[in-house]
Amino acid sequence: MAKEILEEIKKGSDIDKFLEIVSTKGKVSIKEVSNALSLPIEVVEKWAKALEGEGLVNLEYSFGRIYVTLPHDVEEKSKEVTQKLYDDSEKTIKEIEYNVQEKEKVLKKEIEILKELENVLERDLKKREEMEDLLKRIREKEKEILEVFNKIKEEEAELEKDLKNVTDIIDKRMKKLESLENAFKEFEMEKEKIIKEIKIIKAIEKDIRKHPAKIEEKVKELEKRLEKIRKSNKEINKKYFILRELFSKI
Repeated sequence: MAKEILEEIKKGSDIDKFLEIVSTKGKVSIKEVSNALSLPIEVVEKWAKALEGEGLVNLEYSFGRIYVTLPHDVEEKSKEVTQKLYDDSEKTIKEIEYNVQEKEKVLKKEIEILKELENVLERDLKKREEMEDLLKRIREKEKEILEVFNKIKEEEAELEKDLKNVTDIIDKRMKKLESLENAFKEFEMEKEKIIKEIKIIKAIEKDIRKHPAKIEEKVKELEKRLEKIRKSNKEINKKYFILRELFSKI
């Protein structure tokens, strides 16, 4: 129950408003909080006891009424919650940074392979030019060497077939390379988004340390940024697997 209460506080629920009322008045009865929030007394009392268990409020009983006050160490408790959120965000950022760096290493190796493949394609293009030149010379010799006409025709047919095969292979590979380049650009864009979000998150964390009074607003912004970076991380994973699939088809 205590864990659920703390989660509700982080989300900015009525429990958060409850704590605001106590903080503003210093000492307030359960009935006053119930009226202020338009909630049943039983619900407010349940929250108060859970918060007392976490050390966030104190309860006083007088003449059948329950009063709520803030403990002296509430600021320390707030710092503990802030530190926990900071530690969680740091861990998430490090995991995501490591994930991006590892995938970038793999892609760099794949790019080296791609460059080697480009060299092979260049040699194939040169071979095609040589074959075209050979075919031209064979056709010129047709007029000079009639006695080997049939043999030359067979060679011509074979050369044309080889030429077509080489051309088809080159065309297919060029299309795959184009798709791969586009996919890699998309991966780079997603990576830049994550790097940008990480910088913003680190700035927010720094601001929280300097201005603890704005913790609630900054923590909410931090959580939104973390959710956004998690989504970007999922997207970059998708782009990564698309690139891997394209590499496997080349």
